[in-house]
This record gives sequence, C-alpha cells and structure tokens, in this order.
Amino acid sequence: LSIRRQRQMCIRDSPHLHLQRHRGRLIATLSCHCHGGVRSGHPARDPGQPLQASRAAGKPRVNALKPVKIIAAFVAAALIMMAFWQLKAGEQGITVTPVMIGDIPATVYEAAGGGRAPTVVIAHGFAGSQQLMRSFAFTFARNGYTALTFDFAGHGRNPRGLSGDLEQVDGATRRLIDDVARVATYARERGDGRIAVLGHSMASDIVVRFAQGDPAVMAVIAVSMFSPAVTASSPRNLLVIVGDWEGMLKREALRAVGLF
Repeated sequence: LSIRRQRQMCIRDSPHLHLQRHRGRLIATLSCHCHGGVRSGHPARDPGQPLQASRAAGKPRVNALKPVKIIAAFVAAALIMMAFWQLKAGEQGITVTPVMIGDIPATVYEAAGGGRAPTVVIAHGFAGSQQLMRSFAFTFARNGYTALTFDFAGHGRNPRGLSGDLEQVDGATRRLIDDVARVATYARERGDGRIAVLGHSMASDIVVRFAQGDPAVMAVIAVSMFSPAVTASSPRNLLVIVGDWEGMLKREALRAVGLF
C-alpha cells in the first residue's frame, strides 16, 4: 500500500480525533484500526499509534502598537469633547425660538436681551433643512443680527410637497421664491425692518431672484452659488462664497463676480 492508500483506508475505517492539553501544548491524537505496512520503505505504524500536532500555548504575544492605539483613542475622544464644548460655548447668550410662519417651520436666533436688529433670512440647499444652517445663524446672532432659518416646501418638517422642474423659473423655483417672500415678511416685522438673505447651493439662485424682485433687500450672500440670474447691476451688495474644490460652482462664481 502507498502512503496515500493507507491514509484513505484509515479515513474509511472511521478514525477518532482526540484533543487534550499537556504541559502547555495542545495535543491532537488521531487513531484508527488500519493495518498493514507501507511499501514505500517507511516503517509500518502500529494500529492506534497517535499522530500528534502541537502548538505553543504560552502567554499571548503583546501587541507593541496597543499602547499607541489606546493613547490615540484618548486623544481623539478629548478632541471630540473639546469640539463639542466649543460648539456649545458658541451658543451661549443666544435665544433660539422655534416659530411657524403659516405652515413653514422656522427658527429665530437672536442675542439674549438684545433689541430689534437687522435680520438675515437663511435658506438651505436642495435636500437639506434648516438644521444644516444653524452655524450660520449662531454666527450672525453672536454678531448682533437676528437670524431666521426655515424649511422649504418638500424639505425638513415642511408639510407641503414640492414638484416641478427647478430649472423652470415659473415652476418649482417660483414656489421656493414665494417661501422666501413669506419668511422675509415675518423677518421684517420681527427685526428692525432691514433684511439680508443668505442661500446655499440651490437656494443661492432662489435668494438672488427674490432680491431682484424686492429692492428693499439690503444684501445677498450666495454660498456655493449657481445662478444664471446674476447680472452686472443686480442683486446689489452680492457676496459670493465658494470652495476652491467646487469645480463648476467656482467657475460660476468667478463668472458672476466678473460681471461687476
């Protein structure tokens, strides 16, 4: 019999595998009732003679990087807590008041104990909500303005749906401009009558078009702007903010600024 043949016979003859630990070593014992020698010249194995496979079972190897990972985890946690504390510190002294402007959910941010001030209406981008614009609102409020965020139709907690093509001025775009107009009316009454508007992405075009139709708007801030409506003369006091990696939006921003 060849070695392979003998092993096949052992498998057919139902071998038995036994595991045990002895002096820190894991012992695997395989026994079967196969018989006969090995013609390859190897000595015959007695029936039932154990086949042993062992592995060192000493103390587990210490990972040299483990202390570094623990320190890194503590540093990361400390940085997260510091960032959270800074965010909360920035909210100190600011009164945040949820309001409803008809069926439009909105939030007013103003300095605690402050008087009536110019109001900045802040509009979010496509698929966003007023929650994404909180940092803008707190920044304006800390600097003496009243800030007002809201949810467009079809966004956030606004119960009204939004349909139509945003590229058609008389479609969904007109509905969004109407939302800004309603919020702006409330903003004038809430503050000292002066307003500015800020729009991000989709809303940059909305606030530009709104300001072009309302000459009382003091200033327009367009963040990540795309608005073919911008001309050399309107809207007035336009501030364009765009990231260096925003590609097409950066080119559009440079085009708009180049008109003035």
